[in-house]
Amino acid sequence: MTATKMKMPALLGLVRFKDWWNYKIPSILAMAYLLPAYTGYGGTKVLCSIFLLLVYFVLGASFASVVNDLTDIRSDRLAGKSNMMARLSTSQRFGLLLAVTVLAALFCNRILPTGTAILLALTNYLAFVLYSVRPFRLKDRGIWGVLVVALGESMLPSVFSLYFMGVMLQVDVIGPLYLLVALCSWCYGIRAILWHQYQDKASDAYANTGTLVLALSDRSLKRVQYILFVLECISCLLLLCWLNLVAVYCFLALYLFFLYIRKFRYKHSLVYAISAKGSAHSILLFDFYQFFLPVALLLSVTFAGQYGYLLLLAHLVLFHRPLWVVGRDFWHYFRYLWG
Repeated sequence: MTATKMKMPALLGLVRFKDWWNYKIPSILAMAYLLPAYTGYGGTKVLCSIFLLLVYFVLGASFASVVNDLTDIRSDRLAGKSNMMARLSTSQRFGLLLAVTVLAALFCNRILPTGTAILLALTNYLAFVLYSVRPFRLKDRGIWGVLVVALGESMLPSVFSLYFMGVMLQVDVIGPLYLLVALCSWCYGIRAILWHQYQDKASDAYANTGTLVLALSDRSLKRVQYILFVLECISCLLLLCWLNLVAVYCFLALYLFFLYIRKFRYKHSLVYAISAKGSAHSILLFDFYQFFLPVALLLSVTFAGQYGYLLLLAHLVLFHRPLWVVGRDFWHYFRYLWG
């Protein structure tokens, strides 16, 4: 298969589209929805700004996935993991890396509105390089890998979203708001990578990958996840109090009811990050960030008018899997109640 004949499904597989589209992008976009929801502004400028952010995230996630898989070919082979990059020729690998790098560079240079935005973007890309590429390869250096990948996948994109929307909407964002978004998203990102590393614990040990999960005992990991969760809850609740939106409070209550269904109807374990591989579990707050929070914020924009409903509809169509998962669980629960 040549690069020119590469079909879209294969290309999406190479950039690991399914790993981040429905699971990481919605929670980051939620940080972009904060200002429109708070200010009540939902005009065409918001629609255009969100579209540009989405393009930026797709390019960033594609770059991170390509770099990570290219540098993981050998370790994935040892661990018995599938790696689509291993199926490509050297020229195809280079061509794909060059394509995503050039597209990302052109976007940052031509589209981003300020020098600060460009600096945030470059720092974000640098985090992915430091995480994956030798001689840095922080992925194999325990806690440093966890901190940097959470920085690149969650915290920096979230802060970038808030800053970008502030610039585009000409809204001054106060420093404490950046701090709350940064702390909440970083803790969330660290919990996500800890979960991922714990699921891959056996294969990483076989490949001699120096992850944090392999370096710490389960008891120590549980302490870490508790501390992260407490810090995340505090920052998240302060953020929600700052918003002070009825729709957000209602959807928070709906999320708690959703957890009740998962726990007592479907027998899911409610975990902070560490869970047995293959077990039925729900990671606390993940569904809230991926579905309930962004939808609540977009509903607030919709109630304020000015095309907010278009943004809500687009979000639900583009990120339909979280909607389907949540809707399915509610539907089966109410069918059970009705007999």
